Amino acid sequence: MQSDPILLVIALFAVLWALAVTARSRAAHRRCQELVARHSAPALATAAQEERGEHMSAVDARLVELEQRLRRLGEQQKKPAVRDTMHPHYEPAIRLARKGADVDELVATCGLARGEAELIALMHHRKDTSAATARNAT
Repeated sequence: MQSDPILLVIALFAVLWALAVTARSRAAHRRCQELVARHSAPALATAAQEERGEHMSAVDARLVELEQRLRRLGEQQKKPAVRDTMHPHYEPAIRLARKGADVDELVATCGLARGEAELIALMHHRKDTSAATARNAT
């Protein structure tokens, strides 16, 4: 029976030792977490700042690109548009109208619609022909 109290004391010491080791381990674990948190927070903040910086750099680059494109478009709008889409029949019709051809001649010779021929005749008849036509009309 005497061995029972000794075993009890040994078991009690073992339990106390296990509790002490566990408490010490938990305290060490908490200190490690605190150290990691203390040292990781600035590192995480720095990493977040770097990521924001990279994102802002990309946004800045895109903004510069858009400003350049806008400037180019503005310059293009200031330049007069070159219109070289004149119908091939208009040039001979204009020459004939300047020589005094009437609307019927332009329609027959150049294959223009009557409205086109009237417009060309109106715009390109010689001044003396236009003046004579205007006098005859009144």
